[in-house]
Amino acid sequence: MSSRKPEAPAAGGEVRAGGGILTSRVTGLARDVVLGAFFGLSPAMDAYVFALRLPNFFRNLMAEGALSASLTPILAALVGAKNTKDVQRVARGSLALVGIAALGLSIAGMLAAPWLARFVAPGFDSDQQLLASRLVQITFPMAGMMILGAWCMSVLNSHRWFFVPQAAPALWNLAQIAGVLVGARMGWEPLVVVLAWSTLVGSALQLLVQFVPARRLLGWIRPRIERGYQPIQEAVRRAGPAAAGQGLYQVSGLVDAALASFLLSGALSALYFAQRIAQLPLAVVGAAVTQAALTEMSREKDPAKLASHLEGASQKILWFTIPAAAAVIAGGDLIASAIFQRGAFTSSDARDVHVILAASALSILAGPMAKLLAASFHSQGNTAIPLRCAAWGLGTGVAVGASLMFFLESAGWGVRAAAGLVGGGGVGASVQVALLARTLKSREFPSWRPRGQTVLRMALAAVCLGAVFWFTGTVLGAVADTGWERVALVAMAGVVGGGVYVGIAGTRVPKALLRGEHLAGGPARGPNGADGAADDQDGKRRGGPPRRGGRRHQGSGGPAPMPKRKRRRVRARWTK
Repeated sequence: MSSRKPEAPAAGGEVRAGGGILTSRVTGLARDVVLGAFFGLSPAMDAYVFALRLPNFFRNLMAEGALSASLTPILAALVGAKNTKDVQRVARGSLALVGIAALGLSIAGMLAAPWLARFVAPGFDSDQQLLASRLVQITFPMAGMMILGAWCMSVLNSHRWFFVPQAAPALWNLAQIAGVLVGARMGWEPLVVVLAWSTLVGSALQLLVQFVPARRLLGWIRPRIERGYQPIQEAVRRAGPAAAGQGLYQVSGLVDAALASFLLSGALSALYFAQRIAQLPLAVVGAAVTQAALTEMSREKDPAKLASHLEGASQKILWFTIPAAAAVIAGGDLIASAIFQRGAFTSSDARDVHVILAASALSILAGPMAKLLAASFHSQGNTAIPLRCAAWGLGTGVAVGASLMFFLESAGWGVRAAAGLVGGGGVGASVQVALLARTLKSREFPSWRPRGQTVLRMALAAVCLGAVFWFTGTVLGAVADTGWERVALVAMAGVVGGGVYVGIAGTRVPKALLRGEHLAGGPARGPNGADGAADDQDGKRRGGPPRRGGRRHQGSGGPAPMPKRKRRRVRARWTK
């Protein structure tokens, strides 16, 4: 009876993190709508997208890499043990190191901006490189602010404050929207430079809104280098491989940007807009579930419960990503036109984005699973194995992506040749998932995969959802003339297709998320079908009738545990 209570915060954390990410992503889509309307697929937009790649590289390196995999598990374990003094000491020592890194990186990036523009975007002409260099100098201090924000995120997540750090980027998005609208109204030129300054202001606001609650949780702390302190040394030891592993993802993004710069003008912008749509399910579902699971698994050492966390989290991810992949393949044109087609963004641009978006379907499926499996190793202090698997995935993805891009360009695809880069990234992520899963098996970790019947039912439901999107975009989309009509069609397809999907795939996963319940095992096989009572970790039955032939405890009124011969014995051996 009491075994389920400790699991509730994990699922509640997923809802809070997902709500925060959804808030930031919705405002991010609003920002992209404004940018698309004012800039479209233009050389100025290409330069701005490139300028954002560099500070985002270091932000993601620290937020999703070094600090998330090294500092968050240590702080979470200390917070769980209610060791307040050590929590403050770790926070103080890590803040000193992070602050030094943020300051040095910001100064170095501003000074090296001209060389970075020539090295990372060799396909730009001289005017574009000059503009990109100026934008990098303006926006690069954002990297330092975001690194400090990543420290705040680790502190907040370790205390199970998931909403604030995930929703903070909404201020970053709103600052850019306000900057572009005010700049256009006042006639400030060039408008893309105004956008760059707005981006920097938004970064400061994003840091501030996270620092205030972090300071409230920790009390007043003064940064101080803690020499010889074992938790800090352990965090630094873990940070290296974790940062390298996440750095491989970011290097892949920079390589994609460099390769796309050789395509026709607008290819980098089309790649950006397509990735913004594809990242919505990746971030809202994958990041939310993974971040909550990482925090909870860092507190847990029981192999059976670790396996249960992985199995439940993987089902939650697949329940959302499988239909998302079907929707972008079948209805990507309708979705892109509904979101972006206005102002300088034309219907032809929307079709270009659709081709690239459809190629990202494999990344939507494999990307979140790769992050979840890597987080399972990070939670136990093992950062070397995810690094090796990520290296193999990166190498495969870059090789396949570059080959596909140049092949499609030679075939006359133009801007749409960037789809090869996205497809290669999906292949690389799939390779990484396969390697991580095989490593888990080789270390005798319990199978984390959902039941095959569950995945097949999700896939069948996703095909039906895709058919709804295809019919809506092909038949009804042809007569939609205004942006609001296209938005209404997307909403209609989402409601109808979503209803069909839920009717076939079942509601067990969303019910578990909304109720804050831990999800483990496949769907129950009983009179309630997919939504029937599920098996508890102890082999007991929750909410449904007892099993056939089951006994009841004397005087307890509850179902008896499964016979020993039918119990699943779980063993796991974690090694660093």
